[in-house]
Amino acid sequence: MFRIENIEKTYSPLNIFEGLNWKKTPVKVLKKVSFTLEKNRIIALLGCNGAGKTTLLKILSGMLLPDGGDVLWDGKKLSENKEYFASHIGYIGPEDRSFYWRLTLYENMEFFCGFFEGHADREKILSVFRTLGIDQYRDTPFRMLSAGTKAKAQLARGLLWSDRFLILDEPFANIDIKSREEIKGFLKKWISEGERYMLITSHHIDELEDWIDEVFVLTDGFIMEPENEDVFKKQMVRVEYEEGDSEYLEYADLIMQGVKFKGRPKKIEIVKEGVTDVIRRLKDGSKKDI
Repeated sequence: MFRIENIEKTYSPLNIFEGLNWKKTPVKVLKKVSFTLEKNRIIALLGCNGAGKTTLLKILSGMLLPDGGDVLWDGKKLSENKEYFASHIGYIGPEDRSFYWRLTLYENMEFFCGFFEGHADREKILSVFRTLGIDQYRDTPFRMLSAGTKAKAQLARGLLWSDRFLILDEPFANIDIKSREEIKGFLKKWISEGERYMLITSHHIDELEDWIDEVFVLTDGFIMEPENEDVFKKQMVRVEYEEGDSEYLEYADLIMQGVKFKGRPKKIEIVKEGVTDVIRRLKDGSKKDI
């Protein structure tokens, strides 16, 4: 079991121009985020751009330290074992610029595998290439690869780094449908074998609807856990605040656009009723909970 407990992250103050003065404003990205990842399940983390998804993923993979909270895995704490987390979790980001474009595909893999001892040798690199169907491009300069092959190269690097835990940050950005389906098929098979973990992020719901096992939504620094089937329906969400008041929000806005909560949420729940009915009740001034 992989447990995230009360993770917090605030970035250094930014200079924001307000009126005639520059104001330094800290940006609190994560606010006591807690949830659990179970083995052999594809877990999706949804949220709009800027919701904090990438920040959270980099914390989980040991690339960024949180300001508060901790991560527990294999009986170890991230706060005490940063190198263990960094060396046992394969992070797959959306940017192909993290590769060296003048090097060949194989030379890139050989370089990145050299950061930690024992991660991969030549035969393992070529084996992963064959598994992903990119072996024919091993001597091709990275800059000459197609977008789909570059996405598979990202996946190959993650697999060479770790065969137990994959974190995929927007893995289907800018690739064709054929490459997307091939990667999905591989990941579904991979997660079912052995004691493995997977966390994938996206702000495009349709990319994930047909193959994920569990969903978490990150919005305004908070985590909510809806029923999976509710994620893909047009629903309303009732947010109850610690201060005592509550409000209704459109669920799609939480995922696709992001919503600033009025206070600290005490309870967030999907309303089991159509959007039209909820809006009608609110317009009628009904105070009764739905």
